[in-house]
Amino acid sequence: PFDHYLTWDETTGFLDEAAAAFGELVSVDAIGQTPEGRQLWCAQITAPCDDPSAKPAYLVQAVVHAQEVAGPTAALHLVKHLLEGWERDAGIRRLLEDVVFYVVPRMNPDGAEFTLRTGGSIRSRNAPRVRRNGLVQGDVNGDGLILWMRKEDPCGNLREHPQDGRLLIPREAGDGAGPFYFAYPEGFVQDWDGGPVVHAERSADFNRNWGANWRPEYEQGGAGDFPFSQPEMRALAELIYAHPNIFGILGYHCGCNSVLRPPSSGSDDDILPADLEKMREIGLRGE
Repeated sequence: PFDHYLTWDETTGFLDEAAAAFGELVSVDAIGQTPEGRQLWCAQITAPCDDPSAKPAYLVQAVVHAQEVAGPTAALHLVKHLLEGWERDAGIRRLLEDVVFYVVPRMNPDGAEFTLRTGGSIRSRNAPRVRRNGLVQGDVNGDGLILWMRKEDPCGNLREHPQDGRLLIPREAGDGAGPFYFAYPEGFVQDWDGGPVVHAERSADFNRNWGANWRPEYEQGGAGDFPFSQPEMRALAELIYAHPNIFGILGYHCGCNSVLRPPSSGSDDDILPADLEKMREIGLRGE
């Protein structure tokens, strides 16, 4: 049941059960491994045939951004929908006879697990670095969560809500009576000399690590050292390169209620007219 966001172990168990129950339709393989040792699972789903790679393929991936944990739920729901539909839906049966699906439900297992386990602040990956007065996230009080800390400071940009002191609200011009605070993610400060606290974690954004339109860190924060420098993104690139039968890719994200389509730069003239028509049809269905 999709009554909660699945952990890494539960996601692995879901795919194992799917492969056991629908072995003729689905196979699960690892396309890579994360720095923390978790496998990047890819489920291949299609009707039985001699050579699935000869069919046109559709790739689905999710949770490039660690906190967008609804994405893996949507990806696994798609797996469930296709497999159960094989037995009772003629349309899905025809679809799986014609097309092979590659589903990578957890592109960023390490980051998603950090989010689900601690609730801490993260984009895709945090990499601690040594900095004087540098804050590195951590569970200070041992409650299993990474929440927020407040530090009183006359220059702070926050103040307590007048009706509930647990809530901090922005300080406004003319606020002369404190106390005022700065707020930081829960964690530990390295080599503190009494000065201002700074963040000591380099933040990676996998969605800035693609090859197209890549820009260095000083122009686009989180982009990484070079395109596909993140091992998870490299594994996805190699999956795509090894499967020239892929005709479309869907990335599940969270945020605006939109279907975002290419091109990220340029104009619609860069897209084949038939593809553009199909994308507009999908957009109208979503609307």
